[in-house]
Amino acid sequence: MGVYDPTGKKGLSLKMASEKAGTLKVLYQQGVKDLKRHLELEARHQKEEAERRNTGTFGALLDAYVESLDGKVSQANVRSLLRVHVHEAFPELCRLPASEITPSDIRDILAAIIKQGKERTAGKVRAFLSAAYNQAIRAVADPTTPMRSSGFFVEHNPVAAVPSLSHFTRAGHRVLTWEELDTYHRALLAHQGNAVQDALLVALYLGGQRITQLLRLQPEHVDLGFGTLTLFDTKGRRQHPRPHVLPIIEPVATILERRLALGDPWVFSGNGKIPVHPCTPSDIVRGISKGDYSLRDIRRTCETRMAEMGIGKDLRAQIQSHGLGGVQDRHYDRHDYLPEKRRALETWTARLLGSDAESVVVPFREAGTVRSARIE
Repeated sequence: MGVYDPTGKKGLSLKMASEKAGTLKVLYQQGVKDLKRHLELEARHQKEEAERRNTGTFGALLDAYVESLDGKVSQANVRSLLRVHVHEAFPELCRLPASEITPSDIRDILAAIIKQGKERTAGKVRAFLSAAYNQAIRAVADPTTPMRSSGFFVEHNPVAAVPSLSHFTRAGHRVLTWEELDTYHRALLAHQGNAVQDALLVALYLGGQRITQLLRLQPEHVDLGFGTLTLFDTKGRRQHPRPHVLPIIEPVATILERRLALGDPWVFSGNGKIPVHPCTPSDIVRGISKGDYSLRDIRRTCETRMAEMGIGKDLRAQIQSHGLGGVQDRHYDRHDYLPEKRRALETWTARLLGSDAESVVVPFREAGTVRSARIE
């Protein structure tokens, strides 16, 4: 029962002991025969409730999620958006236990972002919050989940009850005409030698590569002798980046030779110490277009125009490294498609540079069949 104390402050008074005995008697009569075990479980539950109230805050859960993204290009962007729109905007919520956050709290966070006119940002933040909670829930049973994501006593995801805001994240449709693409190309050529313009030119010549992946290119991933460079694709839910090997064609070789001669730790570095920030190329493209199109539109344009030239869908996927997550690509198809990619990209750059591409035959793969398409 415990220690006797007539005052009831440091133990049980006779009255308190009598009441507790009555409670235990009822439990015993209801079938709880192991009263000691019952009291131990009750004490454990009370301890967990106390930990739930004092540890595992909402802010700590978000920090754990950001740390789990270590090595991913998206980490800096996720950290920045959560800091501005959650940590700084709702410090009181961040101090609450993560298990006590409600769908109404999530709604308030997103509503504040939408009120600023940042609808697309609201959609991103919602996705980050949902991923953070799902990770904390998995941490209870998944041994591969980072340990820092455990200990939040989260049993449900409060973000799940909030609409996905998918209407704010519609796919873009802007595709540059050939004339606009030629104007964009000439604008980049006018400033060759600058790390940002060089990166944008290489991304364009290589069929619309993701600029964030290209900016992380290091000298050891460039093989001028063999004529290849390797990017690392971290998109999607993959645990490890997928190597994305591309052929080095002219005029990419000329640009890379010049940049490698600088001896910087990053191929595209503005100060010789760190890579160009991903936001800088976006600003350059907006400046060239006067706001009429964005960097994302360039990648879409490259695929659209390559399709127009007769370069097949499967080969375009190999060039742009997308849609390669199926069972066939992950486990069975080990062909690197380098010869096909080289021929296709030589044709593509010939068109950009205004060369005669009529006699070039581009092999491509469609529906499992290797064919050839003559470019007219």
